[in-house]
Amino acid sequence: MIAFYKRSLRRVAGAEKVLGRSHRLSGTVLDPKGQPSNRQKVQVFEQAGGLGGHLKAKATILTNELGQWDVEFLSETTYMVIAYDKSGQFDPAAKSGLIPEPME
Repeated sequence: MIAFYKRSLRRVAGAEKVLGRSHRLSGTVLDPKGQPSNRQKVQVFEQAGGLGGHLKAKATILTNELGQWDVEFLSETTYMVIAYDKSGQFDPAAKSGLIPEPME
C-alpha cells in the first residue's frame, strides 16, 4: 500500500496569479514502512461537477527524492489525487475531495 499525505502550504517567492488560477496542492508519497518514496507517479484530476462528477486530468508528475509532489496554478475547485507504486506491487492510493490552498 502506498499512502500520500497533503502537506502544509509553503511560500513561493515570485508566484504569479494566472487567469484566476492561484491555488496549489502538494503532498508526500510514503511507502508501506512510512518512508518517503521517490520517483512515484502522481496524477491530479479536477473533479468537475463535485464529488459525483467526471474527472478532468490536470497534471501528471513524479515525486522528488523526498517523496514530495507539488502542483501550482490550480483553480479553486475540488480535486482527486492518485499515487502509483512504480514497482507494481501495491495498488494505487487515491484521495478525493481535496481543495487546493491559496498561493502567496
